[in-house]
Amino acid sequence: MRKQRSPLSAKTNRKDPGSWGEHRWHSENVQVFPLKRDDFKNVQKIVDEFVLPGHLPASPMLTQQDTIVTIGSCFADDLRKALIQRKYQADIFWVPSGLNNTFALLDFVSWCISGAQTEQAYRYDRDSSGKINEWMPEEEQESYADHLKKAGAIVFTIGKL
Repeated sequence: MRKQRSPLSAKTNRKDPGSWGEHRWHSENVQVFPLKRDDFKNVQKIVDEFVLPGHLPASPMLTQQDTIVTIGSCFADDLRKALIQRKYQADIFWVPSGLNNTFALLDFVSWCISGAQTEQAYRYDRDSSGKINEWMPEEEQESYADHLKKAGAIVFTIGKL
C-alpha cells in the first residue's frame, strides 16, 4: 500500500513551482547585505548602499529652517547643541532629571498643548535627600504650546531613574 502525502508536504515539494523554496516573496526588492568582511571597512558606504535604500523619504522631511525641539535634560541639551553646530534651528524644553520619564513627559506635553493638568506628574521632583519638590516650568503654558506648534520635529530624550 502506497503512503499518501499530506497536503502540507505537497506544498513544500521543491519541484512544485508554487512551493516556499521556489517562491521568494520575502526577499523581493531586498538589498542583500554584504557578505565579505572587507566590505565593512567603510561603514558609511555600507549604510548608504544597504541600509538606507527604500527607507528614506522622497525628499528630506526637515530643512535647516525647521525648528527641532528637544525635550529632556542634559542629553536633550547636548542633542540641541549638536543640531545647532550642524546649522539646524533647535530649541529645548528642559525638565529636571527626576521628571524625565515617559509618564511625566506625557503629562508635561499634555499641559503644554491643552493647558489642562492631570495628576501633575510633571511638577514633582525629588532632591538628593529624597524630599519632594514642586517644579514649575520656566515659561507660561501658551509659550510652550506656541513652540510645539511651530516645531518641525520634536525629540524626547528619556533619562534613567
